[in-house]
Amino acid sequence: MFGNNTTGPANGHSKTTNSLVAGVVLKGNLYCSSDLRIDGRLEGDLVGEAKVVLGPRSELIGSIRGQHIVVEGNVEGDITAQERLYIKSTGVVKGNIRTHKLIIEDGATFNGASITGQIPAPTAKHGHTT
Repeated sequence: MFGNNTTGPANGHSKTTNSLVAGVVLKGNLYCSSDLRIDGRLEGDLVGEAKVVLGPRSELIGSIRGQHIVVEGNVEGDITAQERLYIKSTGVVKGNIRTHKLIIEDGATFNGASITGQIPAPTAKHGHTT
């Protein structure tokens, strides 16, 4: 259901990416302090403190909050990206967007309102499930 991949770059620091694999359906809210990739289905809100990637076959029904968010799959809910939101050509977003920088590839679908500009950092951490 979950997995993680740790890589050690030349500088000696490790980078962990957690994942929700294809075929898995998670109902409930999800919190992740490191990079996260979703290829399955999440029915609930997602809070990520790092990069969040929603793969091409992913489905998310709920809101997303993260630093850098890449959407390649389907999202039904509002998205807040502190730094950057990138909707790839295969991405479908049905909801409102708030982000510092917004990139939408040709072929992507976005149905909602968008606000761009500096996003204040959250003041309190959310309850979380890892």
